[in-house]
Amino acid sequence: MSSTRLTPLPITHKQPYAAVSPDRPELSQAGKTVLVTGGGSGIGSAIAKSFAQAGASAIVLVGRREEVMQLAAQTLREGSAKSNPQLQVHIFTVDITDSEDVAKLWSRLAESAIVIDVLVLNAGRQSVVKTVLELGSKEVFESFKVNVFGHMEFIEHLYKQDRSNSSGPAVVINVSTAAAWDLKSGGPVPVYCLTKNSGTMLLQQIAQDVPREKMRIVSFHPGLVRTETTKGLFPDKGDGEAPWYSCKLKYLLCVLSEDVATDAGFSSAELPGNFAVWLASPEAAFLHGLYVEASWDVEELKSGQIREQIENDPYLLKVGILGCHP
Repeated sequence: MSSTRLTPLPITHKQPYAAVSPDRPELSQAGKTVLVTGGGSGIGSAIAKSFAQAGASAIVLVGRREEVMQLAAQTLREGSAKSNPQLQVHIFTVDITDSEDVAKLWSRLAESAIVIDVLVLNAGRQSVVKTVLELGSKEVFESFKVNVFGHMEFIEHLYKQDRSNSSGPAVVINVSTAAAWDLKSGGPVPVYCLTKNSGTMLLQQIAQDVPREKMRIVSFHPGLVRTETTKGLFPDKGDGEAPWYSCKLKYLLCVLSEDVATDAGFSSAELPGNFAVWLASPEAAFLHGLYVEASWDVEELKSGQIREQIENDPYLLKVGILGCHP
């Protein structure tokens, strides 16, 4: 009988470490073109930086705000000038909820002979502090358009690409959240939990239908990282303390620790950036269709009892209903 509960990992991380370093030859992204939605700031920008460090040939940044994208591209080029001087950086201003806009993007990529090897689904929509019924169906649907349907359209276009001249499978990395499975951590923003859960489930289903030799898919929780979004939840008062009187702090992205009141509870943005590079490497092929967390130690995931659990339990690290399987 399956326990469907991962053995606790004795080692976790909040800072980058050697096993996920983009400088490792085993994680090289040389010759790869990487598209990052929501790549202009925060975690998306950190992921793009890590792929550039890993030697990617081209980075495609997709977002809504052109000025933010321009600055991100400039920063990426300048930061890679010595380590990856041949890096090409492309930016596209796209509304991922607009099917025509998304289709135009992929047409432009095809016209420019740009074939995407790694797709990072980082764009997401937060919701205001209200219940599902208080928000109403229109607002709920708007969140679904970004966190579910937007992802679907990008994956669909990726799947239909002509990859006849490409080596290896396409890779899809979904920046999910622990709120996708720990519904209590969603607190006053249940629509975010609902839609991120659905988006993670969508990728899980696609992975079940697509062989990993053609496309590898994985979802991951990046950890609690100081970004534009979390600044609204955890304002920096200079002393690192967060105002616990705010009901928004019930939403902890599963960092259920007293440390979240201080900077000790936050992860470096570089950690999920590097972890995403590791997920795109052959070392992480065994995680096809699963959900993992950037804080987890990859050496422990790759070997021993935990690897055995992952290989043998078809329900482990997947979205589902507890108590219904043998």
